[in-house]
Amino acid sequence: FNYNFMFSKLPLLAAIMMFLLFQAEANAQYKPVQRGERPPIDLNNVPEDAYEKGIIRIKFNEDAYRTLAEQELDRTETGIISFGLAAVDALNAQYGVRDAKQTFNSPALNNRYTERHRMWGFHLWYDLVVDEDVDIISMVQDYMALTEVYFSEPHYKKELIGNVANEGEPETVYPTMEEDTRDTGWFPNDPQFDAQWHYHNTGQTGGTPGADISLPEAWTIETGNVEVIVAVIDGGINWQHPDLADNMWEDIGYNFVSNSSTILPHNHGSHVAGTIAAVNNNALGVSGIAGGWDGVPGIRLMSAQVFEPGLFGPSGGFEIAPVYAADNGAAISQNSWGYTSANYYEQAVLDAIDYFNINGGGDVMDGGITIFAAGNSGNNNANYPGHYSVAMA
Repeated sequence: FNYNFMFSKLPLLAAIMMFLLFQAEANAQYKPVQRGERPPIDLNNVPEDAYEKGIIRIKFNEDAYRTLAEQELDRTETGIISFGLAAVDALNAQYGVRDAKQTFNSPALNNRYTERHRMWGFHLWYDLVVDEDVDIISMVQDYMALTEVYFSEPHYKKELIGNVANEGEPETVYPTMEEDTRDTGWFPNDPQFDAQWHYHNTGQTGGTPGADISLPEAWTIETGNVEVIVAVIDGGINWQHPDLADNMWEDIGYNFVSNSSTILPHNHGSHVAGTIAAVNNNALGVSGIAGGWDGVPGIRLMSAQVFEPGLFGPSGGFEIAPVYAADNGAAISQNSWGYTSANYYEQAVLDAIDYFNINGGGDVMDGGITIFAAGNSGNNNANYPGHYSVAMA
């Protein structure tokens, strides 16, 4: 036994022990990773209109990533991406991978929760860009077959869930209810409150009296807690709107489409935000379910923009927005979007939803609540993410 060697290395050994103890303490503060169900997807039967052309997503295993972490991405003389992994690079050359980026590498995600993100494997995901004429399904299957790759998937198409015309659909029959004679509760002076029949329905718009959420009665109990942050994962909120501005989160939010802090106001995102927390009883516009009352603030609105303005405007960042929301204290994740085809989903996106449910909640709840619009198609198909068991639809 070489005592001189031992004593000469004590500072190094002490540093290593301190590092290991620090890592153990850091990991102990994080909640365990929990994922919901992942039904298998038959790639051989995926319709071409269900996924985006020119891009796939892969998840490396930890051993392969250790090799990646030791070097930067490189390019061959012909401009093909090289990871330094022979089998992966051979497929990159075969399919002409001309660009690649880490899926969760966004300025929106600060370094405060890097270890927690690594626990969830977010660092292992990469997006690979190819020409639009490449056979995406074959490409996904070939990468999936590599030992270095844990998983591979297409980018399945998503759409904003808004109003859908009911032309040609059978008339909905509502149950008969007694005439609404309720006069209890708090009634705001907002001029468009009566048009919001879903709050307090007296039949004012030709609907069924009493078919509502009894909001005036609920307001006698709670009008909105300022400590609750709701992330609106949608089009951007018009954060300067006079009926919304007072209830905006202090940092406003993030635009995941352009990867910037510039929020572009969007009609649907603003509409959803108004339903949640338009300022109540301010003699202006509409009323919000949790918009406060008479100068007492309601909940805070966080704008997580994944759709930009325009009928066919660009979209993106669906896998990053829930992570950002959880890391910044949101308690509720409100989503009005879904995949365009039933039975399809992305592992990376469901992981992000799981992450929010485990790590969201801010200072008011132990874990977050994820809400998705069920859609307006009138079918019983498995439309994700609303169909996902950990989401409320």
